[in-house]
Amino acid sequence: MRSPRSRGYAIRAPVRVDLLRRACSHSAASATTVGRRRRAAAGDAGHGTGGGFFERLLTLVRADAAPPWLREWISVEAEATLIRWFEPSLIPGLLQTEAYARAVLTGGGMLREVEVEQRVTSRLSRQAVLTREAPPEVVFVMDELVLRRQIGDRKVMAEQFAHLRGEALPRRASRELLAEVAESWT
Repeated sequence: MRSPRSRGYAIRAPVRVDLLRRACSHSAASATTVGRRRRAAAGDAGHGTGGGFFERLLTLVRADAAPPWLREWISVEAEATLIRWFEPSLIPGLLQTEAYARAVLTGGGMLREVEVEQRVTSRLSRQAVLTREAPPEVVFVMDELVLRRQIGDRKVMAEQFAHLRGEALPRRASRELLAEVAESWT
């Protein structure tokens, strides 16, 4: 394994937020430590890492963006050969656009902006399972009201519908819609 120094990253000291704050503004230090890419360069410059350290740190932070209860599902989903998903209230996460996902995650007002951004990034990166070399067979079953329920504004919904009609699903995918008046399954 190559050392950080051989990759051109000379890390002179452990990352300490107090040193980072002295090197750049408080907001820049806070933004860097919670994973904002545009501040990573400022953190590297201010901390004397030689560049790239905070980019790598950002990757680790984003990998941990999912809530603990979802992490096992994400690892199973990434290797699945078949995914069956029933969704009674929202467009399934694997089919959501960035704007729709952001509207869903901000709608309840329970997450901080940083957490919303981390979860949107995580949700969108999970969609790669649908376009990998050997994608799983997928079946999405949604309640009709999922399409009637407005999430975000009209622009968000129009973009989401276009996405569902277009490139959202791989060739080996099926989507089913349960009509509002569907009888119960027995």
